[in-house]
Order: sequence, then C-alpha cells, then structure tokens
Amino acid sequence: MALTKINSSVIANNTIAVGNIADNSVDATKIASNSILTRHIDDDQITTDQIAANTIATANIADNAVDGTKIASNSILTRHIDDNQIGIDQLNVSDGSDGQALITNGAGTLSFSTISSGLATNAAGSVTSSSAGDVLTLVSTDAGAALGPVLNLHRNSSSPADGDTLGGIKFTGESGGSGAHTYGQIRMENNGVTDGQEQGKMIFDISMPDGALAQAFHVGRTEICVNEDSEDLNFRVESDNQSHMLVVDAGSDAVSIGDDTPTTRFSVLTSETNASLHNISNNGMHIGSTDNTNGYLTSSISMGYKTDGGETYKKVALATQGRGDGAARQDFHILVDDAADGGSAEIGNRKFSIDSHTGAVSMLGQAAATIYHSSNWTQSAGANQFTFSSSGHNVGSCYDASNGRFTVTTPGKYLIICQLSLQVSTTGLSYLSMGPRVNGTGTVYFGGWAAKTGSDNQYEARTSSIILDLNANDYLTFYIELSNTHAVLAGLGGTSVSIHKLS
Repeated sequence: MALTKINSSVIANNTIAVGNIADNSVDATKIASNSILTRHIDDDQITTDQIAANTIATANIADNAVDGTKIASNSILTRHIDDNQIGIDQLNVSDGSDGQALITNGAGTLSFSTISSGLATNAAGSVTSSSAGDVLTLVSTDAGAALGPVLNLHRNSSSPADGDTLGGIKFTGESGGSGAHTYGQIRMENNGVTDGQEQGKMIFDISMPDGALAQAFHVGRTEICVNEDSEDLNFRVESDNQSHMLVVDAGSDAVSIGDDTPTTRFSVLTSETNASLHNISNNGMHIGSTDNTNGYLTSSISMGYKTDGGETYKKVALATQGRGDGAARQDFHILVDDAADGGSAEIGNRKFSIDSHTGAVSMLGQAAATIYHSSNWTQSAGANQFTFSSSGHNVGSCYDASNGRFTVTTPGKYLIICQLSLQVSTTGLSYLSMGPRVNGTGTVYFGGWAAKTGSDNQYEARTSSIILDLNANDYLTFYIELSNTHAVLAGLGGTSVSIHKLS
C-alpha cells in the first residue's frame, strides 16, 4: 500500500535525529513550557538580546558576584549606602592624632591637620581656641520677629523630677598652683515637672574665699533672692549720682540709703534737707529740716504731710528747735499744725514742748495769760465786768481784749490768780472785790472791806486764787465790785489776772 502521509503512528520512538530536522524548523510553538534546561543551552549563546528588560532580580545574582568591574562609574548614590557604613578605612586618608581636624585641599584630597587658630576639638568633645576674642558666634539672618539665634540646652530625661539641673554654663580658670578652678556658674533647675505646672529657677553661683560655690542670686516663679546661702555678700544699688543708693550689708545685718558702711539696722544718709514717705496724694510721713525766717533751724518728722492747692500742710509733727545764732539750745516740740508750711508757723503751733535749758514742759493745749490795764483808772460802784486792755503773755491767743473773754480750748484744771490794787477816796467803810464768771454766770469774788478814817486816801490790795474745772469752749469774764464810787485802780499790773492750765 502506498503511503501519502507519515504520521506519528508509523514513526518509532527516539528515531528522529538531529539530521532529520531541517534548520530553523523548530520555533517557540514546537517547544514545550519549562522544557529548555541549562544543558540544552550552548556556552556563550545568551546575550543582552536574549534577556528581557527588568527580568534579572536579586535572587538571580549569586553572592559576591558583583565586583568593581560590574559597577558603572558615578552610579552609587547616597541612597545606595546604608547608615554608619563609611568609616576611616573607607576614606582615602591616614589616621590623625588627638586634637587634629579633617580638612580638604579643595581638589578632593582629605587629610588630618593641626589647627593653628580657631577651634579644635579632642576625642572627649572639648573645644579649644587660641583666640582671645569671640570663639563661637551664632548668627541668624532671619529678618522676622521670632527668637534667634538660639542655643538650646535640652536635657532629654526619660524620668524628669523636681530639682533636676537642666543645664548650665561654668566659668573655669587656673588658680595659682592648684590647677583649674570653677569661679562661677549659671545653671537652670527644674522646679516643677507636672504638666501645666512647669516651673524653673535660674541660679547664679559665685566662688567664695573657701573655694566653695554659693548662690549669689536666683530668679524663680515665686521670688527673686539675693544671697540664698547667707554668705557675707553685700547687696548694692547704684544711681546716677550715688554709688551706694541702696545697701544691704550682710556682715552687719544693716540696710541703708546713701551710706556705704551702715552700722544700724536702717539708716538714711543724704545731703538733702528733706525726705518723705507718702502715697500718691502726698499723705504720709515727712522727715526734714528747714531754716526758717526767724533764724531757727528746725528738724522735724511730720505725719499727714500734704500739698493741696500749692500750699503745704503738716497735720502732726515731732520737731527740734535749735538756735540759729549759735546758742546751745535744742528744744523738743509736738506740733498740731493746719497752717501753711514755712516761716515760724511750725513753732507757733507747738502743743507740747520741752525746754532744753530748764526742762520745763509745756503740755498739749496748755493755755496761759496775764492780763492787766496799762494805766490807772476810776471804777464806779457796783459789780461791773472789766475788760483788760493789755497782756503780758497770751499763749494760744485764748484771751480776746475786744470782749474781755478768756476762752478754753482744752478741758482741764485752770489756776486763776486775781490781784486788786486801789485807792479809797471816801471816808468810811468800803467793800472791794474781784473775781471770774464762767460762761457769764456764777461770779466768784475775792476781796474784803477797807476803812478810810483820815484825810489821806486809803490804799488797799487784795490777792486771791482759785482752781476751776473747765470744759472746752467755756469762757471766763472778770468782774470788779466796789461799794464806793470814788476808787482809783492801779494800772501797769497793780490790778491784774493770771490764768494757767494745770492739766
């Protein structure tokens, strides 16, 4: 039988050899999947043309298979290098010595070199400079209002607690042959770590003679304190004209204004004549000295000191009065003064005084007066008020000659002394007396009888005294009672009244 087509049924297994297959007759459709193995591929037969793009993965490359010959120039970037992988061995430079810095010549060559000026650091992180000027300068070119530049000392503790020192600046220098010594430091403490209640305290320490550091000054949330450690450390404030405007002397426990060596607990030393302690309305205390127009130098402490409408008033004052003529005298006075300040107003309104010569005390409101007539006069018979025209003295201006009244300003006991001197011109028995009335009533008479027996005039004198309890605003008037119309009373103190407050 003649065959027209050969199929697989007439071809024995393993009978088609290489010679039986025409060139280029086996294509991709004739090759079963996963059937080509390493042994099927001849050496040097696979080129870049046979490898599809992005098909070789990390797993396809054997360990240590990529060497320097396989890496293209300038192809390794920062992202290709893992952290902490480049050390001194990876740099084309020899080892340096302590204190040297790594520099470049500008052409890519690195080397270690000793810095002759500027900054240098050692392995411990200490920065050294041979410069006497600025060593480290932080510059910010920001033109905004934000804080800058900033040196931030951050203590990043995982367990912060009250009292932690957050950072500091020490000032260290050499001390003779003892080596380095800390002469001072600035440090910051954490005084509150609770959220929302954070508090800080900045402390300035200074070296004391024993070498230890002491707190000279600190600023906290609740206080500003000088000399926290109770050292012999003075506090001084200087003004434009005073080197010791305010001084706290630690050694003597004294405070002063204007005194560089205070010895008392508090003192004020000034060349000014006046000082004051007052509120915004000028009410308060005034301390000063004034040279008034009467030649008296008066030093005073005034309370209730007030300036109102251009006039100055001193409500209450303690004062000393010294003689401006050089006499050894320094009287003491308590003044109650509503009059304008200046002149002799202060001294004129004294209410309590001690005479430095005699020790005599003039008490508060101690009125006194001696009143009389300057010439002889004739008094008619009967009881008549008499107005004395003259006064030897009139302390407190209590006696008014226009109405003949002595008005009491301060209550107390008053001594009244009446002296009556007259000439009896009528023969026979005459009655004569004088005495005060209180508020116009209740006359108290001092006197007696006189008799004229001859042709000559009879001269009589009577002196009497009394103590009266008087109230403020009581007034005294004085009456003379005569039984004879022809009586001449002696003037120039012959007939007079003296009044003096006892208590």
